[in-house]
Amino acid sequence: MINFCFDKTTNHEYVNFVPNLITNVYINQCAVTYPYVDYPRLLEYLDQEHIKYNIHPVDNCPTGSFYFININYFDHSVDWFQLMPLTTLKAVKDKKIKVLFFYCEGDAPHIIRETLHRLANKHNVDPMQIHFICHTTVAETLKNFYYFNDDEILFKNAQNYSKSQALWHDKLRSKKFTCLIRSHKSWRLVAAADFYANGLHKDSYTSYNKISYSDGFDHTDNFTDPPQNPLWNGSYARINSFKKIIPFSADVLTDDEHNNYETFVEHFYTDAYWNIVVETHINISGTTGTFITEKTWKPIRHNQPFIILGTVGSIKHLQELGYHTFDGIIDESYDYIKNDSLRYEKVQDVILNLNSKSYEELHEINHQIKPIVEHNSKLFNSSKKHRLEEIINKLLTSN
Repeated sequence: MINFCFDKTTNHEYVNFVPNLITNVYINQCAVTYPYVDYPRLLEYLDQEHIKYNIHPVDNCPTGSFYFININYFDHSVDWFQLMPLTTLKAVKDKKIKVLFFYCEGDAPHIIRETLHRLANKHNVDPMQIHFICHTTVAETLKNFYYFNDDEILFKNAQNYSKSQALWHDKLRSKKFTCLIRSHKSWRLVAAADFYANGLHKDSYTSYNKISYSDGFDHTDNFTDPPQNPLWNGSYARINSFKKIIPFSADVLTDDEHNNYETFVEHFYTDAYWNIVVETHINISGTTGTFITEKTWKPIRHNQPFIILGTVGSIKHLQELGYHTFDGIIDESYDYIKNDSLRYEKVQDVILNLNSKSYEELHEINHQIKPIVEHNSKLFNSSKKHRLEEIINKLLTSN
């Protein structure tokens, strides 16, 4: 059985610890305030699947226990070891306890590893005492780094809570596509501008909602920067035309509601034949790692076929997880193209081919994909106990 340790433990009936390194007394604010730590969701998942674990105070825990730090945002300026109580840091140095980070974003793990190892050396901590669970598959190529798709469970739990579930149906639909983009990124701007120029918005539920970040500046002028925009193709006219009409939305929800995993707008799934998923990342800092988020899980949960504009190998990874995809109905060879720009061009071809079909043809395809989408929704809604047991076993057998 795995042992977790915390600086502060309690006798509370439901939560018998305080999240490590928390600075904000309001639990609902700690994730968005320095140092951006959060309640350890992994323990909630273990509870749901009745997987046993032990909680101990740091000063009275078995050797080899994991000091759990759940991060909402990895700030490279944070010195995690300096934030630890001196007794905790000593236990790490003495190799009595290990440090376990849990991070649900897609930041490049090799860059995070460099930061953590630099901090470890600064504090005379053996870097092998550091363990890191994150959301991108490339993590598995690094010692003591582990891949776990947090969103697969998090989104399922949220949709279960709001009792949201769209089913496959045989009725005619009024739209060919759903393609929703909440936040601006330069490569997304190129893709959305191309979709618009090709007329896809006329038969779609589409949005491009948020064009500025919290610093108050409009960032849509940065689209020609190649490191930030691997899809840039020199189409100034399309970009400038598209910029005149953004932001626009497919609904009347607020940005917070758009970003809430419990939110469910049924007709986006039941009244459109295909979902064009514009994922969070087009690549993971130049690696071949995949990063699959709620953007992909939404059509899977809600019985809708999809095309993914995201990291290379996303379709392949879904298949490795047991999901079925649509090769033979559409050309999914785009998933194997490592060059982001060329992969995007292939995705465009797939979308334009579907767009050229009549509603009658798309409705016939809808019958063909019924067993696929129903399999996927059933698998998504099923227990993920085996994946949780796998990640726990990796931690227990690590050096």
